[in-house]
Amino acid sequence: MKKRLMELVDKKFLTSEEITELYLMKEVDQVEYNGYSGLYINYYWLTVYTVDGEEYDVYEVLNRDF
Repeated sequence: MKKRLMELVDKKFLTSEEITELYLMKEVDQVEYNGYSGLYINYYWLTVYTVDGEEYDVYEVLNRDF
């Protein structure tokens, strides 16, 4: 598997730019938005599915401008 993909899924907490990067990777089949994380407050929960059949959970910080 591509090194950059593994860096991102190992990091787990990603920026919007990194999520976009995941969407554009040829190794990624699908990125599924699962809604708000019940485990990590102020994060969206996403599941990344690879073309190899692997799946990884990652989290994106909510963009809150007050």
